[in-house]
Amino acid sequence: MDFKKIINAAKVPTIVLFVLGVVGTVIGLLLYRLLQDFGILVGGAVGACIFAIQCIVIGWAGYSAVKKYQLDLLSATLTGTFASVISNVTLNIITSLISFVILLAAYLTSARSNAAGTAAGGAAGIVALVELAIVLAMSTIFWGVISLVVGIVFAVLGGFIAYITKPQEKSIVDKPKQV
Repeated sequence: MDFKKIINAAKVPTIVLFVLGVVGTVIGLLLYRLLQDFGILVGGAVGACIFAIQCIVIGWAGYSAVKKYQLDLLSATLTGTFASVISNVTLNIITSLISFVILLAAYLTSARSNAAGTAAGGAAGIVALVELAIVLAMSTIFWGVISLVVGIVFAVLGGFIAYITKPQEKSIVDKPKQV
């Protein structure tokens, strides 16, 4: 296994998956804000479409690992899995940190000018920090496992398609005899 080739093959799919995740998150938030409860339904449909596109990108990562980078099926699986897990965990961490900053800002701005309000805002900020750590750990593990499984399945599928469509080398038996 050539890990340098695996990482090179996974760079573009990782970036594409990350961008798709950001687009899906932004669209979901906007739809919820604009359409409230109906936005959740529309956002779910958009999220399902983005998930399907992400599965295709993971399959493409496995396919290109075999076709372009001349890797074997196991390396293609690692390529797609690497792209899936890294992009998903990175997106999850960034989203959680942004949510934390927004939550902390809301708590701190709710603090009054008196000492009791400031102490309550500070305590709420500490609670928000603990909440962030718990939610971040749980969601990273949960979505990391999901992206691992999805990455393995679709990368194997893409790598297998590339492998069976790859022109096979002729064996020694197939070579014509020279006289």
